[in-house]
Parts: sequence; C-alpha cells; structure tokens
Amino acid sequence: ELKKEGEYDVFFHEGGNHLEFKDKKGNDLYVIEWHFDPNYKEENIVKKVCAELGITQRELAEIIKVNSGTPAQWVTKGEVPPTYQYLLELMIENKNLKEKIAKLTAFKELLDEI
Repeated sequence: ELKKEGEYDVFFHEGGNHLEFKDKKGNDLYVIEWHFDPNYKEENIVKKVCAELGITQRELAEIIKVNSGTPAQWVTKGEVPPTYQYLLELMIENKNLKEKIAKLTAFKELLDEI
C-alpha cells in the first residue's frame, strides 16, 4: 500500500524485526524496530488489580461479590470471564482517575492560595 502511494519504499529485512521507509532517492525517512521477549507473559488482571489497590484476592472477592476463592481460580486458570475482566479493568481505571482528580484538586488549591 505504501509503495502504491509513490511517496516512499518500504524495505523488510531478514530477521523480520524492523522496517525501513526510504524516499525515492534511497534516503532514510523512518525506521521502525521491534523486539520480542519469548518469556513475556501478560500479568494476570486479578494480580494487577490487587497490587494496584493494595488488597488481597479475598478482599477483591468481597468487593466484586463473588465467592472468596473465585479470584484465585481466575489466577490459576489464567482466564477471567469477560464481564469480570471488564469490571477489573474499570477498577484500575477508576483508581487512576481518582489519583488524577486528587492531583488536580491539590493544584487548584495551590492556585487559590496564590
């Protein structure tokens, strides 16, 4: 698609970890490079929520109204039902937004003092 536009050429390199974008004269425009970590594993959302909120899995279960062992099962299986996945993501987002509001409130109070 990029070559069709006529603006520049794209070059794929052996090893497959980057692309080069060059103009028609061969000058580099952009280089995009990526690296894969074969040991990377996304952190389980249950563990992430508990860590971010500073709560235990049992406390999380009480908050979201599930059996006390359910979050542990989600961690073990590596699967969280979609509705609860969404809920847990919203819990993290809510925490982050509250932190931003607190910072903005502190900033406003500082401005009011000035």
